[in-house]
Amino acid sequence: TGQLQEQKKGLLIAVSVSVDKIISHFGAARNLVQKAQLGDSRLSPDVGHLVLTTLCPALHALVADGLKPFRKDLITGQRRSSPWSVVEASVKPGSSTRSLGTLYSQVSRLAPLSSSRSRFHAFILGLLNTKQLELWFSSLQEDAGLLSLMYMPTGFFSLARGGCPSLSTELLLLLQPLSVLTFHLDLLFELEHHHHHH
Repeated sequence: TGQLQEQKKGLLIAVSVSVDKIISHFGAARNLVQKAQLGDSRLSPDVGHLVLTTLCPALHALVADGLKPFRKDLITGQRRSSPWSVVEASVKPGSSTRSLGTLYSQVSRLAPLSSSRSRFHAFILGLLNTKQLELWFSSLQEDAGLLSLMYMPTGFFSLARGGCPSLSTELLLLLQPLSVLTFHLDLLFELEHHHHHH
C-alpha cells in the first residue's frame, strides 16, 4: 500500500533532517579538539538541544509507530506500551547486546527521569555516547519475537522486517554518520535544560 509506505517515508525524513542538522553542527569544527567540544553537552549545550528537539522526537515517533497500545503482563494483566517498553523488552538479560543492558539499567536508575518519554530520550543520548544507536536499531529489527509481540503488522518495524526491508536499510544508513561522531551528552540534559529553552 503506497499510502502506508509514504507515511513510513515521512518518519525517515524526520530522522534524516535531524541527522543533517547534527552533522552540520559538528561541521563548524576545524580540528578534533573542537569536534570533541561540539559533541559535549556541557561545553556545547546546543548539541544537547539539537538531539533532544530533533533526533529524539523523530526516533520516538519511529519506535512508537504501530505499537500495540497494550501488552499482556503476567503481573498487572496488561501494561500500556510506549517506546520505553520497547527498550525494556529489547535489552533482555543474556542477549548479545549486553552493553545495551548496562545502559538500560543506568537510565532506569536515574530517579529524576519520571516519564517513560524522558527515559527513552536519555537512552538515545546514551546510545549516541557509546556509538550504539545503529546497533540498537538493527538488533531491534532482528528480534522477530519482540516485533510480533509489540507491533501491529502496519508498524514501521513490522513492515521493515516483512514486506518492505528497504525501510530498515534506509534507517540504518541514515543513522550511520552519527556513529562516527563523538558525543558526551549528559543523560539528564533534558531536565537541566527544559526550563531555559530559547
